[in-house]
Amino acid sequence: MEIRSRMAIDGKIEPSVWRFGRLNWLQQNWLRGEPDDPESAHANTLVNRLPLTRVRIRDLLDVLAAVVARHESLRTVVTYDQAGVGMQSVQEAPHSPADIEHVVELLPIDVSRRLAELRQAPALDIRREWPVRFVVGHDGGYAHEVYILIDHSAADEWGLQVLSRDILWGLDVGVHPLLDTGLAVTQPLDMTQWEDSPSGIKRGRRAVQYWRETFQEISDYISLSGRAQSSPPVGKCRRHELHSTQLHSAAVKAATRFKVSKESVFLCAFGWALSLMHDSEVMGVVGLHCNRFFEPELRSVSLRYTGAPVAISAPRTNSAETLVRRTHAQRLKSMSVGYAPPHGLDEVIEEVLPEASSTAVCGALFNYTEHDSLLESSKADAPSCSVGENDRIVVGDDEILRGPSLMLRVRSSGDASEVQLQSRADSGVFAQEERLLKLISGSVYWMASGADWSAFPRSV
Repeated sequence: MEIRSRMAIDGKIEPSVWRFGRLNWLQQNWLRGEPDDPESAHANTLVNRLPLTRVRIRDLLDVLAAVVARHESLRTVVTYDQAGVGMQSVQEAPHSPADIEHVVELLPIDVSRRLAELRQAPALDIRREWPVRFVVGHDGGYAHEVYILIDHSAADEWGLQVLSRDILWGLDVGVHPLLDTGLAVTQPLDMTQWEDSPSGIKRGRRAVQYWRETFQEISDYISLSGRAQSSPPVGKCRRHELHSTQLHSAAVKAATRFKVSKESVFLCAFGWALSLMHDSEVMGVVGLHCNRFFEPELRSVSLRYTGAPVAISAPRTNSAETLVRRTHAQRLKSMSVGYAPPHGLDEVIEEVLPEASSTAVCGALFNYTEHDSLLESSKADAPSCSVGENDRIVVGDDEILRGPSLMLRVRSSGDASEVQLQSRADSGVFAQEERLLKLISGSVYWMASGADWSAFPRSV
């Protein structure tokens, strides 16, 4: 629905509302809060630094206004309850840099980075303000960098890369292509409309059935002791990062050997490592998949990851080829049918695995992204240890207000890989994170080597 009106928030007149409607399923899932912590619903801010080469400030502001006009998720405010159900209002597209001055800060280059770090906390109030900020570092009338900060409820890491590329594209070719309706992007409300369509309803039913079948398989093998509980409390998270210049090449070699994707290689290694540590025949992992198959979706900034469980068999008697290909097949199936309505998923959990959240049931989350480049760890003085030749693990603490108790994020760029493990004390791998990372990397190297089962890294 479209409407033009003036909307007052706390006595302040806001821009005209352009479109409004209910939150789509992805938004609802992200905005579901913890019952005992109403502030836990969305408090994660993504940030990306985009270096520039002597760009006139006026030119950059023109591009930023066009980018905000192109992506509705950047100018959307939401209302939601504890279950994540609510509405979203898309405010009118900006017509000039003056219309985005409330989300842009111009600062001397020597202080812009520090302020961008400070702006990550507290979280943006997405019920009252746009979920994006731009911090521009300038000197002598020219912009040299722009920090993009965006609430995770509005975009994912892929979307952050899309946003960065759109800015560079606009600076290169001008703002008009950004506003070309022939290059339209998929917007959050477009997803809502699809979900309510006959094809969306049919896909949702298939997804619920898929979650039921996979949860049943997991429950048949995994003891729910320690996992059949509500989501873990808010708290600090330990971060272990494995930086490698060889692991990505090994994953490519393993993917070629087994005729699967690189993502499936890392996902299988993650499941195997968890299975070995928990001494379980099958380990469940929630795979977050980038659901972008068409050009309008590939150009979208808005949240586009979907999650579905994948049951990964630990190496016992089956062949490596069988296990890897089975994981790959399950991952592909989950990508096509894993996008389920939250209420349907809740019903499945209650029937198959009562009192257990999906993350707790499956044990972990997995995410894989390709990047143009990998940034150096911000914890340059953090303790580190050797893993293999040209591999190192960096340890640090993160303050997270939302997220699973255990998550593996793999970022690849060229031949380099960054494998980041986030874990809390209730993650089930407390004080064993380094071992888990070594098992994961060792499994990838083993898959690439062609060695037999006797060489599999069952312990480190």
